[in-house]
Formats: sequence, structure tokens, C-alpha cells
Amino acid sequence: MPKAKASKSTPKGKITSIEAYLATQPEEARPILAKVVGAIQKAVPKAVPTIAYQMPTWKLNGTALLHLGGWKSHWSLYPASAAVIDAIGEPKGAFEVEKGTLRFPLKATVPVGLITKVAKARAAELTAPSTEKNLLKRTTTGGKKAGAEKKTGATKKAGAKKDAPLPNTVGRPALRALEAAGITTLAEAARRNPMDLAKLHGVGPKALGILAEAISPRRTKA
Repeated sequence: MPKAKASKSTPKGKITSIEAYLATQPEEARPILAKVVGAIQKAVPKAVPTIAYQMPTWKLNGTALLHLGGWKSHWSLYPASAAVIDAIGEPKGAFEVEKGTLRFPLKATVPVGLITKVAKARAAELTAPSTEKNLLKRTTTGGKKAGAEKKTGATKKAGAKKDAPLPNTVGRPALRALEAAGITTLAEAARRNPMDLAKLHGVGPKALGILAEAISPRRTKA
């Protein structure tokens, strides 16, 4: 039998589980992606597997931990945040870091140890108490008036983020497509159905993954 022709792995039909996503992949890619899935779940057992933006996604406390995307000749993990890059150091071996994405060739050995570092770094990043929260706590214990002023400042800051622009890391083609559809801020993107965003020419899985990471905290707080 002829081998299945590799193609972009994200299908147009609705995917409802990671298992269903893997079933859509070329036969030779399935065991590779399954190994990646297993490494992520073992690294962060509390992460909840789901599908977001037509990609396998893991959430921790309601926020996107990692997204996995399969492609013709490689697979990718999103996002490669600053915490992730600090944890894994400079790229060594057969993988690349580009615009918030970790890209691995399908033909290379699955780097389970590296995936574990990535997943745990993201988990630590998502669960670490923010500096702003620590400052608020200390100020509140010092007096009600100071605490009230701090909360007011935090509220104003949150309000300023509401109309944050789209992240440049989604890429120029995606930005042009989103802007043409009248989507210029994260708040506007959050109100759209992910399936509709995926239909825009120029908005691929990578852009969707970056948007999902930026939008997830916003939806969690809503």
C-alpha cells in the first residue's frame, strides 16, 4: 500500500479530543505526536487535556499551558515564553525557536526530556504568584487606605489591558487577515468563535495558538 501523503494536520472539521486529532494525522506521524502527548501529561499530571483552536491543548487552573500542532514535516509547541526559553537555554540539536514557537522535525527523535522541561517551566510560570499580588498583599496589611489605593491601581491596570492590541508574534499575514475582519484587539478576538478565526486566510494553527495563549487568562477572569 502507498504511504499516506503528509499534509497540514489541522483539519477543517471539528475536533473534540486529542485522540481524534491524532487520528487525523498521517500514519507515520501518529506515534511521534502520541509520544509528545504522553510526555506533556506525565510532566504536568494536573493539566487538563482539551482541544482549543483545533489543536491539542493542556490547561492548568483554566489557563492554556501548552498547545501542540502537527505539520507536514514537523511538530510544534506553543508558546515558547520567556520562562520556557530560560529553562531550556539556547537551542541545541534538531529544533528551532521562532516567534514564540518550538519547532521539531518529525524525523528526529522525540526529545522527552526537553518536553518535560518545557511543560514544567510553563506550569511554574502559570502557578507562580505575581509580583503585583505580593505587593498588594503587603500593602493591605499595612492599612485599609493603602490597600484600597493599591486595588484601585490594579483595577485601572486591568482595564487598560482590556483593549490590548493583537500580539505581533502572530505574524503579518494573520494580522492583516484579522484586521480585515475588523479584529484589532485581543478583546475583539476573544469575542469571536475560534472556528471562524480559523477560516480566515492567513490565520493558521501557529497564530491561533498564540491568540489562545493571550486570550485564555482574559476568558478565565470573565
